[in-house]
Amino acid sequence: MKYQNIVLFTDLDGTLLNSQSGISINNRNAIKKFVEKGGILCVSTGRTPSNAKQYIKDIPLNGTGIFFNGAAIYNYNSQQYLWQHPLERKIIEPLVEKTLILYPEINIQVYGSKEICFVSPKEYANKSFVDNHYPCIFSSLSESPNTWLKIIFHASHKKLESIETMVYDSIYGYAQMIYSNPEYLEIIPAGVDKGNTMLRLVQMTPEIRNRTVIAVCDYYNDINMICCADVGVAPSTAPDKVKEYAKFVVCNNDIGAIADIIKNVIPSLSDIFIKRRI
Repeated sequence: MKYQNIVLFTDLDGTLLNSQSGISINNRNAIKKFVEKGGILCVSTGRTPSNAKQYIKDIPLNGTGIFFNGAAIYNYNSQQYLWQHPLERKIIEPLVEKTLILYPEINIQVYGSKEICFVSPKEYANKSFVDNHYPCIFSSLSESPNTWLKIIFHASHKKLESIETMVYDSIYGYAQMIYSNPEYLEIIPAGVDKGNTMLRLVQMTPEIRNRTVIAVCDYYNDINMICCADVGVAPSTAPDKVKEYAKFVVCNNDIGAIADIIKNVIPSLSDIFIKRRI
């Protein structure tokens, strides 16, 4: 089996990565074979390029990536951003300031293009949250980067639900809020998501423009990515609502969802999916 006509976009958490944030041996072996035989592998994640790199450094990643849940496109080979869609800081900053005052227990991270800034009081920092988003610096809001690509509010889902109305009213028309997991409420630019950015990346990249696009991901914020792909895939651990949009459901991320796609899904595709883009 050769893969010259395939580009595979994969989410990281809950998809490529297993429950220990590692990459299973099944995935490693299958990805190596996929790339050697002409396939292009791209990541699509809410993480920053520097944060994601520590998890994927040992696999042959040969495609350009989508980061910040669709707010930027970054190429590891050139070490350059090819496209960014920042938030309007002057619109979003009053919301962050208000949340810091009213809800100091909510952990807030501001994502710049180069670093993640933890802007909440340090004494309230959730260690596992900070560790999961390394490299992260502690910073005052005024000292955070000028360019904001996304914001994360981290707390219990119940606590985040209590601020939804405040957040929505503050950002309406300028940004949107999404849950990337039950404890992460994210603010990203209006109209931005992984699916739309994936289509942008395909059109701006000649070497993948004519390939069949397969996308695999596992959470509600990924639904448009599944829908925008030629072949949308979800791991078995994805919520039922997400799996409803997928053409294929594969094994869970601990066994090796990416390996399942490479070994079983791609060979089973009919000509209706293996098509050339116009």
